[in-house]
Amino acid sequence: MVGVLPLADGGQVSFAAPQFRVGHGRIFDRAGLLSLVGVAIGVGIVSVLAVRGLTRPLRTLAVAADRIGRSASPALLPETGPSEVRDAARAFNAMQERIRRLLEDRLQALAAVGHDLRTPLARLRLRAGFLDDAATRERMDADLDEMERMVEATLAYLREGRDAEAARPADLVAMVRTLCDAASDGGAAVTLDAPDQLVLPLKRTAVRRAIGNLIDNATGHGGGTLDVAVRRGGHLAIVEVADRGPGIPEEALERVLDPFVRLEPSRNRATGGVGLGLAIARRAVENAGGTLRLGNRAGGGLVARLELPSRDPSRAA
Repeated sequence: MVGVLPLADGGQVSFAAPQFRVGHGRIFDRAGLLSLVGVAIGVGIVSVLAVRGLTRPLRTLAVAADRIGRSASPALLPETGPSEVRDAARAFNAMQERIRRLLEDRLQALAAVGHDLRTPLARLRLRAGFLDDAATRERMDADLDEMERMVEATLAYLREGRDAEAARPADLVAMVRTLCDAASDGGAAVTLDAPDQLVLPLKRTAVRRAIGNLIDNATGHGGGTLDVAVRRGGHLAIVEVADRGPGIPEEALERVLDPFVRLEPSRNRATGGVGLGLAIARRAVENAGGTLRLGNRAGGGLVARLELPSRDPSRAA
């Protein structure tokens, strides 16, 4: 290629440049392009593998951290890889062991306290039986009943989630139907809307305790009328327990799931409980890999929505 450029003083500059053609050994020929593409692909693959290798320990750490508190047995990390990764895994495993020992020590101490409290409570109940005044005897028995409920509820809350229960296939509908029948036998008006069967991996003790507590709570606070529903929603199994009670103020829907929270200004024996029923239910649901949400019902009342994974939560990681 030849060209001429005019200058400002009237002169000219001529130039000549070789023409680059595909297939004539120039830098832009086909072989060169293929080589560049191959190098780019190779660099990309190596980069992806390197990034994955660097981030895999972080993903493993995140999964293990998320499982803390969801199982009685700690999710130990493999102490392999570069020295920094091994040190982090070793420190994480040691931390989990310290947490486990702390929780076990606390549980054993409180269990011992609960056991020791039962003895004086039994003595007090025996002495109350010798009182001549029937009214005083009934009031004392009621106080002792409340103290025993407090002890049992506190221990149940502390024990929840510490049992190493495996998820096994079970019929959720059959479980809910049994609990509804028990509530009906106790005088509640219960309607159940559910398919004939819904089998999925369940931590049966935890799920039964959660649903049972929700039904008991709705029976005690919901006027004795319950609407229970079981259905599948995508990858979830859903259980809803709805009542026609006074409901819960919107600002307290989350707080009422905390332990020892009672919305009543006084401890009314007519409703019973010590503010642990919903807290135990939430712990049991979380131990089973699910979630518990509360909401107010249209027309009055409360809806407790329990969502459970349709696959084994211990394998979700």
